Amino acid sequence: MNRRKIRFIYTLVLLTLWPTAFFGAAKMGWVWQPLAEAGDDEQFMQAVVSELKRDAPPNAALALIQNGVLQDEFFVSQGQPIDRNTLFQVMSLSKWVTAWVVLTLIESQDLQLDTPVSEYLSVWKLPESEYDLDGVTVRRLLSHSAGVNSGDFEGFLPNQDMQSLVEFMTNPADGGAHGNVRIDQYEPGTKMRYSNNGFALLQHIVEQVTGEEFEDYAERKVLKPLQMATSTFDSEIAKTRSLTKFYDTNGRLSIHRRFGAVAPSSLYTSVTDLGKFVLAHVSGDTDELPGRGVLKPETVELLQRVQTPEGSDLRGLGVAIYGNTDAYTFGHDGVHFSDPSISTDARINPRSRNGIIVLVSGRRVLASKLAMEWDYWEMGRVQSMLIVFKSWKIVILGWFAIIIAMIALRRIRGTRS
Repeated sequence: MNRRKIRFIYTLVLLTLWPTAFFGAAKMGWVWQPLAEAGDDEQFMQAVVSELKRDAPPNAALALIQNGVLQDEFFVSQGQPIDRNTLFQVMSLSKWVTAWVVLTLIESQDLQLDTPVSEYLSVWKLPESEYDLDGVTVRRLLSHSAGVNSGDFEGFLPNQDMQSLVEFMTNPADGGAHGNVRIDQYEPGTKMRYSNNGFALLQHIVEQVTGEEFEDYAERKVLKPLQMATSTFDSEIAKTRSLTKFYDTNGRLSIHRRFGAVAPSSLYTSVTDLGKFVLAHVSGDTDELPGRGVLKPETVELLQRVQTPEGSDLRGLGVAIYGNTDAYTFGHDGVHFSDPSISTDARINPRSRNGIIVLVSGRRVLASKLAMEWDYWEMGRVQSMLIVFKSWKIVILGWFAIIIAMIALRRIRGTRS
């Protein structure tokens, strides 16, 4: 083997080992420290506020929950001021609230977690599939393990006619690359793969079982009882309330998109209301039980238990679980990558009753990044995606350094010979 091939192989090995070694070191906590000392919520809040000011999103709302109390808040606004009651369209974070809507029907026994959902469908039927449709259950839909195709929702433009939910599930016209709702990913219950369409199907099931529009049932059974006074799944109602402006990533005013299925992606809520919802998962200071009378405490406990197959991402009923069964936080994020750009995240530690809420307009991943920083500070562990967010530039610079070093070494050896 000649020297050129040997150098080429060495270079490839170094280019491969560099990100692997860096990622491993970062995962062990050797590269970055948390934003603040453990337990120092004032220092952490100052650090997160500095991050927000540095990034300067057009609109953002931040709240820190400490020991079961919505304690610290911070707001960023471009133009129209925002406050704790300003509504944000929170995208996929909506699924967490939708899970509560579905679970009210589990408790009333109008739905069963493990009954094939085909038993609840009459107006619309699951398309034929090579997989077992009887394996599609409410539990698996809530935990993204039912084999439903993804559903990359784009949203309808302001001048577009909206489709009915059934039309949207059958032949969506919002421009998203998701197609009709179908079971074509894997045998239900064998894997976990994130699915917006699965929650569109849950919305339809709720409407079939209750005979009500999802928006109305959600308000009557979850939003109002939790005193989420300004929150709504109805875009027309949201427009009449204190709704934030929408922006693209360049800080320019953007459009307000509406969605053919609201349950997966179209809750409008504020820091105040979302704080009430998040805190409803833990005991209150005045003998308030988890669930706050909307759900039983044992149902709230079930929601945060891992429901996905071993080896999959950890998912409960409508929530992501971060950590392990012994020490974990849980919650959900939301994102809209195209215009408008939206980023949201909310999480809580059920043991400490600490949590965070971040709602952002005009950025794609900022809320999730800050929530992951909170998770690192709260739990002392680094999430893989936080490493990706913080290190991709360093990895690229390292690759360039390796290539330049190998070129320089070749020239030095050439000069000596």
